[in-house]
Amino acid sequence: MIPSAEKKPWHSSHGASSARKYMQGSDPSGGFVDRPGYAQFRQAMGSEFTARMLPTRSSYVSGLCECPRKFLFSTRFGLRRRGVAMKACDRGKFFHYLCEKANTMSDPLAVLTEGAKHCEAVLEDAKQHLDDQMLFPDGSPWEKYESETSRGFSEAQMMFQLGYPRFFQSPLLTEQEWTVLMVEEPIEIRYHGIPGKIRCKPDSLLVRKVDGALAIVNYKTTSKPTGLIAQVFNMATQAKIEHLCVRTAFPKSPTIYYLHNIAKSCTLKFPTKTSPTWEDYLRNCAEWYEKEAIKDPANPPFLQSFRLMPNEPMDRELHTRLYETAKALRSKLTDPGRYYRDDSACLGKFGNSLCTFFALCHEDPGNWAETAKKIYERGFREDAEDAGTEDLH
Repeated sequence: MIPSAEKKPWHSSHGASSARKYMQGSDPSGGFVDRPGYAQFRQAMGSEFTARMLPTRSSYVSGLCECPRKFLFSTRFGLRRRGVAMKACDRGKFFHYLCEKANTMSDPLAVLTEGAKHCEAVLEDAKQHLDDQMLFPDGSPWEKYESETSRGFSEAQMMFQLGYPRFFQSPLLTEQEWTVLMVEEPIEIRYHGIPGKIRCKPDSLLVRKVDGALAIVNYKTTSKPTGLIAQVFNMATQAKIEHLCVRTAFPKSPTIYYLHNIAKSCTLKFPTKTSPTWEDYLRNCAEWYEKEAIKDPANPPFLQSFRLMPNEPMDRELHTRLYETAKALRSKLTDPGRYYRDDSACLGKFGNSLCTFFALCHEDPGNWAETAKKIYERGFREDAEDAGTEDLH
């Protein structure tokens, strides 16, 4: 029997509309309530969390975007977790070190010798954190750290040896007579309309003999397609800030370029049955790179990207990001609510671990000072950078 129009089912549109009507409401009071510990947190500001006037830099811009609360803890407070896993020095850091030395040493073999000494220094430094059972504070064993660090240096050494002719002896550099002007030195500027200072530290800075043009150099190891990395990097905040700092610090330079040396990581390991000796490993890796270049010509495994930067480095987007970050670096720390939590970042970058500040973030602000003393230590990147004592790891 077909139901009549008067007998509509309970889930009809008429019923749903009535439900929506009675679910509406409003709160005339508005406003908000401070968490109980805010007042106690403000009392601790004078001693435990003193404000620092830090310069704006690309890592702080991206850090604020990732999570303002994490930015508060890591950048404004300068906190770093004690007793975390001792992370091995990977191929990326070793590769950067070798390239840094190659800018001041003409002999690549001498660079590799310095690199081996640096690797030993990294391992010796790590031993200071071991207990009597050769364990790190987090319980991880020395053998694992030593193995991963040694493997990282071997891979970096191989990538440097095979990439050296492409990155340091290319016709672009030799025929145009580019020479090294600065290596791993901070550049700090002031820009009208942006509070405080702006800082960057290019991997190196080159100058061309014929006209005084400058080239900002960046070295990168990656497992991603190199051509795609080169395409997007000119839009990256790091490249834009480095360009702004160099253009402001060297206003008489006619043109500024960005020289991006990108090395793709090889999947081969050392030592293995097929690569029992270092010579075997180099030969097998060279063959692997040759096959990669043939397979995907648009993304060669060693790519030297050379791009002319625009005459005016500051656009509206960069100005907005710099201004917002500079304000966040200088706003009063007595109101932690301004540094809201982005809970999408709680699980970390790859979603398989908690944010290093999870324990602190979920505490009442009144307990932040006490918790920070127990499980965190305090320090600022600029202090170590200016003193030349940056962490080896």
